[in-house]
Amino acid sequence: MARPGAWLDSDPPIAHHLLMSDSTLRPLLLKLCRREDLTRDEARDAFAHIMSGAADAAQIGGVSLGPSG
Repeated sequence: MARPGAWLDSDPPIAHHLLMSDSTLRPLLLKLCRREDLTRDEARDAFAHIMSGAADAAQIGGVSLGPSG
């Protein structure tokens, strides 16, 4: 089994698209990559961004799977 976070080390990094495609979610995705919890306000902002239709599939996946262990 791959170690947690190994996908960040891929070449090119899989996370590149997640982190570079939108500045609104970037800091939240970085926080999730560090396995940090989002605050209530951050989670609300991420959800609002997703529901507005502005987030792409990779961003939605990053936010959805970020907290998984």
